[in-house]
Amino acid sequence: MYHRVLVPESDQHVHRFLWRNMQLTREPSTYIKTVLTFGDKPASAMAQIAPRKTAKEAESRYPEAAQVLKDCVYMDDICESVQDLPTAQRLTDEIDKVLSEGGFKTKGCLSNRSLTDSVQKEGEMKPVEALAEEKVLGSVWDNSKDVFSYRVKIDMQEYSEGKPEGEWSLSKRKILSQIALVFDPLGFVAAFLIRAKIGMQSLWEKGYDWDEMLPEADQKWWIDFFKEMKELDEVKFERSLTPSTTVIDHSMPCIFADASQNAFGACVYLRWQLENGNYDVRFVMAKSRVAPLKNMTFPRLELQAAVMATRLLTTVIKELRLQVEQVVFMADSQIVLSWVQSQRKRFKTFVAVKIAEVQSQSDPAQWR
Repeated sequence: MYHRVLVPESDQHVHRFLWRNMQLTREPSTYIKTVLTFGDKPASAMAQIAPRKTAKEAESRYPEAAQVLKDCVYMDDICESVQDLPTAQRLTDEIDKVLSEGGFKTKGCLSNRSLTDSVQKEGEMKPVEALAEEKVLGSVWDNSKDVFSYRVKIDMQEYSEGKPEGEWSLSKRKILSQIALVFDPLGFVAAFLIRAKIGMQSLWEKGYDWDEMLPEADQKWWIDFFKEMKELDEVKFERSLTPSTTVIDHSMPCIFADASQNAFGACVYLRWQLENGNYDVRFVMAKSRVAPLKNMTFPRLELQAAVMATRLLTTVIKELRLQVEQVVFMADSQIVLSWVQSQRKRFKTFVAVKIAEVQSQSDPAQWR
């Protein structure tokens, strides 16, 4: 991708380098780099700007493809979802045409349904059948089953050194490196990973150094946790947020907010009405955070969760381009529900500011 973006001619001469192809007896030749190179500080930004500019120039001819290239590109991956196969075929062709106008070439195309032969020619596109799984934004996508899952690679033998569990050399640094193996931007396993965050906070409270070996009791807790963590491989989530038998083209977001003494969080579901009169619910996104070390009352923690819930919904509506007619927020704190319905002027600064944010991003009547 980098080598498809030209460096402005005025900047090319500050990218000169000498080369003599290991011929030590001759004077080196002078070359200049005419395209982006890995290592240049602005290279990554320029590599993102170029496709967007290409999309903008083609916006009048291919509006949908241009919109996808502006909103649905992460680094060099394009992630988009459409309702039917003909739309996917047309959009794939249009994206390929737009990118080719800017000198970019589509390397591969992966879908849960077979697209046209024109986008799967040998040497141009990877055939769908050859790719059972693909990494998408840190998660594994099984396109044959159209589900997201995780691949957790934890090798606890690295720390065991053949010793019994009570004598393993677990440190704070090693524990954090294992937790970081799970990249979970959508919060599919937020309810599980929050336990790790709480555990790390506890280690900080106890004052352990990064490479200090933990006591046996702490090591046992983390060993048990990592054994459970391996089971995340079995967790799967449907990629599609729209049931095949839905009778309406819009859904009702249901957002839950809750808190405990150690953490608070929020999650978003979409509720759809089906043809048979029943309802189907799809998980969309979740977030969680540890409670601050400074003691905070339960109502304030619940209020923090309410703020997180409104922020989460704002993000979901924006990114999914949802048509929303009705929204329901759910919290189990009567105090927070009362605060949301009240005028913020009555409260001290912390509570007043949080109430103001909740009321600015939601209707108090939406809270249950």
